[in-house]
Amino acid sequence: MSVRLIKKYSNRRLYDTQESCYINTDDLRKMIIGFENISVVDAKTGEDITPATVIQIIGELEAQADQKILTKEILFQLVRLYGNPMGAGFAEYFEKSLDIYVRQREFLRDQMQRLINANPLNFMEQMTVNPMKMWEEMSNPFSDKKSSTQEPGAEKSGAPPAIRYNPLKILVISDKISDNLYQTFNRGLFQDISFVISCGDLPAYYLNYIVDMLDVPCFYVPGNHDERFISEPPMGWTPIQNKIISHKGVRIAGMGGSPWYNGKSPYQYHEAQVFWDVQKMRARLLWTRSVDILATHSPAYDLGDIKNSRTHSGFKSYRQFLDKHSPKLFVYGHAHISYGAPRTLEYRSTVLINAFNYWIIDWDEICRRSERLEHKLEL
Repeated sequence: MSVRLIKKYSNRRLYDTQESCYINTDDLRKMIIGFENISVVDAKTGEDITPATVIQIIGELEAQADQKILTKEILFQLVRLYGNPMGAGFAEYFEKSLDIYVRQREFLRDQMQRLINANPLNFMEQMTVNPMKMWEEMSNPFSDKKSSTQEPGAEKSGAPPAIRYNPLKILVISDKISDNLYQTFNRGLFQDISFVISCGDLPAYYLNYIVDMLDVPCFYVPGNHDERFISEPPMGWTPIQNKIISHKGVRIAGMGGSPWYNGKSPYQYHEAQVFWDVQKMRARLLWTRSVDILATHSPAYDLGDIKNSRTHSGFKSYRQFLDKHSPKLFVYGHAHISYGAPRTLEYRSTVLINAFNYWIIDWDEICRRSERLEHKLEL
């Protein structure tokens, strides 16, 4: 999206360089509401003063509004965050929280409009008979409703309901170039792949080849040997380091790097560093559902890592993430299977898969396994 440049002069007048005319703050407000990408700069120094200008607009809106958004207590809390260690990472957390709030409001509006359009009389009847249930179902995009595919008698037997999940095939790769994917590409093995996750330590030329041959969305976290990706990332791949993304209805969190051992790579971390990255990730999940897949380069401590190895041990913070958020699937690399690491494990309600070389995952089967594990925990 192109940036609409606004210049602010010493006489406090605003000049729109796109339309070649002077404007006021109300015009700026309308641009922001219209989702235009604006940038306000000082006409003399060229300094970006967009935040200060937007704060001025917010002040004017607060003064005019009957219902305030920024209450006195909210403003006091914001002031206290400046210069406070607790303020670290708040901007990102606040931005994500606002985004989630807006998306939930949009979802609620769309749900209501869809129900009204489908059957207006039934909608009004349901709102009259059981309004609270209607609001709960519409306002929760992640509600765990029982599927119509539940097997007869499953509820009576105590078995978990049979739910039809996404029929996805996920290719996970890490650490070792596969002949089946590169030298003698076997298209039959990889047909119907929905997307790819690389768990690190694979060369860019190999990743570029995979994205060309499979022509599907590809995501990656960096391994401890992937420092070259900082300046030359693989083409066509989406980095998910310290991010949460959603693809085809599956929420994926990514964290790269390995335990620190010689400091020669920026992707070597001490446990304390990973702890704070995990806390930031968890903060983003406060107001939304958890992730379905955790993708990392290193394993979790004592879950598929190499025992008594400083280089190939796992992070305790990843294990804490599994304890708190229970993703259905945890994929990782770094601990080579040729070193004796297991391919698959189960921990609480999470299925763990070592992506070494490559592995094709049936997402529907993973969801069912996770469901069975969760059911066992409840017994």
